[in-house]
Amino acid sequence: MKSELERIKCNFDASINHLDEFYTLINSINLSSQTNLKFELYQKSVKDLNLYLRLYLMQDFKIDKIVSGAKLYLDLIELKRFYAYAKDFIKVKQRQLEQLVEQCNSTIRKELNIEFEKLFFENFTIGIAYFPKIGSTPNNDFVYDLVLGIKKYFREFEKEIDNIKSIYENDTFSSGEVKDKTSQEVIIESLTNIDTKGWEYVFVSEKDFNKFTYLLTLFFENKLDSIPEITIPLTRNCKTRLGRVLGEIHKKLCDDTQLSKDKKYFELIRILSHFRDEHEHELYKKLTR
Repeated sequence: MKSELERIKCNFDASINHLDEFYTLINSINLSSQTNLKFELYQKSVKDLNLYLRLYLMQDFKIDKIVSGAKLYLDLIELKRFYAYAKDFIKVKQRQLEQLVEQCNSTIRKELNIEFEKLFFENFTIGIAYFPKIGSTPNNDFVYDLVLGIKKYFREFEKEIDNIKSIYENDTFSSGEVKDKTSQEVIIESLTNIDTKGWEYVFVSEKDFNKFTYLLTLFFENKLDSIPEITIPLTRNCKTRLGRVLGEIHKKLCDDTQLSKDKKYFELIRILSHFRDEHEHELYKKLTR
């Protein structure tokens, strides 16, 4: 059975390998500009890129989803290993891209840009922010602009990976996207001060503690899209004190929603083993004692 780290690495491999389609596209530009203006290979490469990007954007191995999963399921040591693995991988991909771009820039002739542009927009239907847009007049620098867009796409892919580093540099599991650290600090402080034992009074492992504080931070920053279908085990005899603390956290961090009406917060609390089967009115009582 695969560990979480191995599973996430496998998904990452599937994610980053879609970048190879850009190499094929650039190679086809080089070849088409040198072989008596035959654009069949280029046209096929554009169609293939369109297909693979469409599949990539529809799947669970999009890089942002993989990074979110890594933050949620990996402990600090595993997260560092995954970051090093992913960072090395994207650097290799970028070096390969740069080599191809150098060839492209040195061999492409400007008079071919109009045909490259025409065939591209006839066969590419996905809106990528960094790619050239259709203009009212032909773009004589289309290939140059397309290459710049591809390089930007690779850099944005790397930025998603770098979101991991901001977490373990701070020794916390806050999201790299969370700008305001106040909620995170309140959550960690409240759960740590629950007892002289700290988080160990409530959580079976530090990994579970980090996971739950990360989810709570996202919740109070309005960045938790869905509640994960997981159960976090708790230690014995912590239910009463933990319930009270969770109620206090909500009171401190949520000004716009009354606890009794915050169904999503109750749903999040139910990932904790002691509260898994509690109805809303029972949960409310536990959180307001």
